[in-house]
Parts: sequence; C-alpha cells; structure tokens
Amino acid sequence: QIFQRRTKQCIFSAIAREGWSEAFGANTDHFDKFCEGGWCSVIKYLLDSNIFIQAKNMHYPFESFPGFWSWLRQNMEIGVAASIEPVFDEIMRGNDELADWTKERKDCGCFLSVSDTATQQVYRDIAAWAVDPARIFKDNAKSEFLRVADSWLVAKAVSEKLTVVTLEKYQVDCKKRILIPNVCRAFGVECIDTVELIRRTGVKFDIAPQE
Repeated sequence: QIFQRRTKQCIFSAIAREGWSEAFGANTDHFDKFCEGGWCSVIKYLLDSNIFIQAKNMHYPFESFPGFWSWLRQNMEIGVAASIEPVFDEIMRGNDELADWTKERKDCGCFLSVSDTATQQVYRDIAAWAVDPARIFKDNAKSEFLRVADSWLVAKAVSEKLTVVTLEKYQVDCKKRILIPNVCRAFGVECIDTVELIRRTGVKFDIAPQE
C-alpha cells in the first residue's frame, strides 16, 4: 500500500497540529490501530499540477482562502490525497509561494515516486497508446504529453487504482492536446475536479468575520 511509504512523523505532526492528539494518543500502538482501521491506509486521489497552480493563481489565493490550503494540506498529510514527483518538479519551477508550500510537503511522502515497475510499465502502455498512428493527435501534442507530468500522473493512477483530480475536461476528437480526462477514460481511471473532491471529503468552508 502506498501509505506504508509515508512517514509516521508526518502524520503525527498533522494530528498534533489539528488538535486530534487526545483522540489518537501519542504512541505508535494507537497510531497503528488507527491506520489498520482503514481510515488513512490507502491514498484515494492523485492531484494534477493545475489543481495547485490554478488554485493559487485564480480560484483560491493563499491570502484570501487559507482554509482551502489547510484542507488540502490535511488531506495530503493524512494520506487521502497525493501527487507525483514530476508534478512536484513542475511546481518548483515556479519559485513562488506555492513552491514554498509544496516543498514543505515533500518529506511527508505527499509526492509519490514514479520509478516503480508497475508505473513504468503502465507508462509504456500509455506512451504506445498516445503515439499510435491510429490516434488523431498532432505530433506536437504527443511530444508535449510525454514530456510533461500528465502521462506519469495517469500511469501512477492506473498502477495504484487511484482517482485523478484535474481541472482539464474531457473533449471528444481533441487533436491539439492529449487531455488527462481523455487518457483516463481510455485506461479506465476515474477523473474528477477540485469541487468534486471538496464534496467527497465533506469539508465546508465558512467566511471568517472581518476584524
């Protein structure tokens, strides 16, 4: 299970920060029983880079929506959601507040490696699918898709049976880009957006009164 690659220290930090210590205690036995119950044993959602980038730039800027980023941090640190190392690398190139926020999640195992055998095999299958002459995609669309994190994101989701979270939308007969939802559909992977992820985690955001 993916969760086994995460560090207990990261989860303990999340529990302490959110005030859950009384519920779970501060010992390994409590923690192990908690995880064996299935609450945080398996990651369910795999996040595309645009979930982070567009949230910061458009929908949920840090200064106006701190609750969104707390919610995202919690779900990544306790093992509900994650992303992949190629997405981490894309975000780091921004060298901004989002890069700083993302870097803090790195040691918690929130960005998964794609070097495992299963993911590598699926990636080869996806690459073969994308460059198949029978496909309608233009050559630059094929090269772009295989160059960026998108192809690895779907490969990881397929190999680990995860749901992809992206802001891209499925488009029939799209030639200029290979869209993540199109690839997900071809490989039997569920694909949702940020709003649906918010609904599924059951969080509700309130507006804090201005001082």
